[in-house]
Amino acid sequence: MQVHRDISKYNKDEVLEQIMMMVDARKSLLKFTEYAWPVMVGPNKPFENNWHMGCMAEHLEACKLGQIKNIIFNLPPRHGKSSIISVTLCPWWWLDEAWRQFYYASYDLRLAERDSINTHRLLESEWYKKYFGHLFQLITRNVTKLENDKRGYRACTSSRAGSTGHGGDIRICFPYHVEVMTDIGLFPIGKIVSQRIECRILSYNHKKEALEYNNIVNYDTNKCNKLVEIEFDGGLIECTEDHPIYTRNGYGNYKAAGCINENDILFVPHPNFSIAVAVKSVKVKIVDECNVYNLEVENNHNYIANGILVHNCDDPNLVSIKKNQVETDAKREAVNEWYSGAWATRSNDPRKDINIISQQRTHEKDLTGYLLALMMEDITNSEWIHVCLPARFEKSRQCKTIILPSTNGKIWEDPRKEDGDLLWPERWGEKELKRLEKGLGTQYRIAGQLQQRPAPADGGLLKRGHFKIWKHENPPVFDHIIQSWDPALSAKDYENNSYHACTTWGIFKDDNKFPAVMHLGTWRGRGTYDVLRDRAKRLFLDYRDSGEERFIPPKKDKEKEKWKGKYDNIQRMGLEARPEEITHTPDIVIIEEKALGYNLVNDMRKAGISVIGFNPTEYGDKIERVQKITHLLEAGLVWVPAAPPHYDRLREFSDILVNLCSVFPNSESRDVVDTMTQALLWLTRGGRIFHPDDKEWFEKKPKKERNFYGED
Repeated sequence: MQVHRDISKYNKDEVLEQIMMMVDARKSLLKFTEYAWPVMVGPNKPFENNWHMGCMAEHLEACKLGQIKNIIFNLPPRHGKSSIISVTLCPWWWLDEAWRQFYYASYDLRLAERDSINTHRLLESEWYKKYFGHLFQLITRNVTKLENDKRGYRACTSSRAGSTGHGGDIRICFPYHVEVMTDIGLFPIGKIVSQRIECRILSYNHKKEALEYNNIVNYDTNKCNKLVEIEFDGGLIECTEDHPIYTRNGYGNYKAAGCINENDILFVPHPNFSIAVAVKSVKVKIVDECNVYNLEVENNHNYIANGILVHNCDDPNLVSIKKNQVETDAKREAVNEWYSGAWATRSNDPRKDINIISQQRTHEKDLTGYLLALMMEDITNSEWIHVCLPARFEKSRQCKTIILPSTNGKIWEDPRKEDGDLLWPERWGEKELKRLEKGLGTQYRIAGQLQQRPAPADGGLLKRGHFKIWKHENPPVFDHIIQSWDPALSAKDYENNSYHACTTWGIFKDDNKFPAVMHLGTWRGRGTYDVLRDRAKRLFLDYRDSGEERFIPPKKDKEKEKWKGKYDNIQRMGLEARPEEITHTPDIVIIEEKALGYNLVNDMRKAGISVIGFNPTEYGDKIERVQKITHLLEAGLVWVPAAPPHYDRLREFSDILVNLCSVFPNSESRDVVDTMTQALLWLTRGGRIFHPDDKEWFEKKPKKERNFYGED
């Protein structure tokens, strides 16, 4: 059917202007967004354009043209990401390709639904219908799905949704009868939630290691047909398989109930003492659909259920300016697994479909970090374009992507020139940013959400500037050399990509005759115990041997008798070596004495090597141990060697160490940091190094000088 309109009553200039508007809107996503803005936010809020919005729009236009298949946007909050990506992109794309199918996901279904409602409002607006309503008609209109008559749709879900359909939130809850301690007594959680009982919930403050009562922020009721039953010494608890439960394995962390096994240790806190209880059995039960309940608890975000410590109902990959909202390792891993599994199955045609991710950075292993790591390790064939625009420009991290129409044949790059230049000064000036920073609270949240970096530029607990740089070709004279090992806890940890790690350190006197340490080598890798044991042999023989291929130093004519003792040790370990090669060996090897560490200690002792087992839990958890050695770095007692001839960069093994330290505790692997804290704690315990203010330094006779990190 053809529609004939009488345009004689229209002013020709107005008609021409409207035609130009329609052409501009179809050609440019940014122009479309500008024209649609009054519909989206109201006529009293004018559209505020900035170059970064054009950047987002032009990269999304490149997606439509087939130039980009996978793209990640990392921008600060309130900079128009959702408006363009989640609201105007789909209606704009449908102007030319109404058959396109969009599938949106957010960590919180409510946010996904909010953007769906705004998109629906735009599609049903008089403005959109007047100029583009003839292109297609909406036939399905609900919160989670908008569908047109050209087979195109826009559906939404959350990162907690199942792998099929458009809904199915994973429920993180308990059945009615699970008991929760409150300030007015012990009650079933179902009663607290269903009756909205006003009370304070007993929770655990991890920082203070103390119990305290906190208010209920949110009551939650859901349905499920599968429960996990966990029996432990002295009790039993049932919950949904995704509910995080605190375990005391290793250093303590929240773990999804469905992942708990009989090797796990649960935490039972008490006012005057706390105990750890072993898991006896774990069973998965299929039940008739029933109600399950949860609470969100203020401040600590946990509570005591049937005697054990559990987390509350926070969302995975949560980004919020609320100081007390937290994101656990288990939740990050859940989001990454969801993306690799459930989300990947939603693709209609993997060869042609486009993936667009918009996120503020919260951790090195958040979804952005996970995907970039896969690309760097070449685990997948996916190449991601990364548009990373921090609130304050950092020249060393200048974003560069691909050639775009506006760049005249050159690679697009962040146009800012000087460190500290603001991304959107007209709207987010210094005053506004400082107010936002105050709301974010910690330097980690500021670095993640504003600077799109998982840690502050100079580091968090461990700052780059606290490492002293050795700018000489030859090292100092060392009194002792120690090697520090942190093996993965088990073969299961290896399968989950946990690292074994090792660092080597030399003890010497600085210019002030105080004891100091210098970093001499770093190795980290994955593997079975056989891989770990073989690498321990190699690194004992030569702590520089950190590559995949065995390091063989050049031959030198030296007296074999000089190295006889160490040579015999190496032979007993089953590794062939020339005596003249044994010149870069540690005097003492320190190994974290847990799980695989026990085996490694025994094997190396059998080989006649001086090994010390180290129990880190005596010094607290990982963060507490780091806090116990930061004064040594601040005093300038920890040195890292620079690379000749210009000494403008660190040697590669020290660069790895300092980079990992600077992002601690948000590091991809905390194991390397553990080896450093372990070495420094052992040295301070024996009085081998100490803060200059602590006591006098007694001179020790130095050993003969050797070239410990250079070539022979």
